[in-house]
Amino acid sequence: IELLPNDPTLHQFRALVLFARERYHDAAATLYSVLAVSSGWNGATIAKLYGEPKRYLEQVDDLERYVLANRSEVDAQFLLAYHCVLKGELDKAERLLQNVRAANPKDRVVQNLLLALRS
Repeated sequence: IELLPNDPTLHQFRALVLFARERYHDAAATLYSVLAVSSGWNGATIAKLYGEPKRYLEQVDDLERYVLANRSEVDAQFLLAYHCVLKGELDKAERLLQNVRAANPKDRVVQNLLLALRS
């Protein structure tokens, strides 16, 4: 990242590492900056990065429990919405993004994600 600070792929990987380490606020902020300039990864890319897909699903479950216990943290909801998209849970992702948008109605990144989900 120091050598290529504008490379969204490196930042996307950083966001994934932060997510895996349960540093959800940092992961969401990093992911947000990536999605502001690119479409991000898809589920197939994530599957290739995890040797054991079960581990990824466990980490998403951990994040979901965190969101349920901390409903006011919209950054965690944003992060969970992204992972729901990767898992193909588009209705759930849309509901989460609507919550995030309600907290900041003028957020262009969230608006663009919602538009992409609906198309």
